[in-house]
Amino acid sequence: MATQALIENAAAVIVVNSTVGLEALLHGKKVIVLGQAFYALEGIARQAGSRDQLAALVRSIDGWQVDRGLIERFLAYLQYEYAIPGSWKAPHVQHAAAVEERLGVYHGQNARNFHGVNPPASV
Repeated sequence: MATQALIENAAAVIVVNSTVGLEALLHGKKVIVLGQAFYALEGIARQAGSRDQLAALVRSIDGWQVDRGLIERFLAYLQYEYAIPGSWKAPHVQHAAAVEERLGVYHGQNARNFHGVNPPASV
């Protein structure tokens, strides 16, 4: 069975550190992270650091509410601000330009924060 079909038929998805968790978020599913996934953030996914925590999360799963708006903003940030389009395996001019632009942002040129506000000049 394809991963997408499994996710679509799940009440929640449990991952260690996997892009399957991101895929589950795209499908509006509740996600429990066992490892150190970068998306294990409050309001995005729940994190279990022990068997007891995992058991408690699974038992309480029906009481969770998914904050769809927060998840959509997070996924939009990943797509439009964090990820660099293209493939490092087959780079093209646009990919290289996007990497160069991103490096300029990290060195203070054209820098702006998550909300699109210019940071203070000291950054």
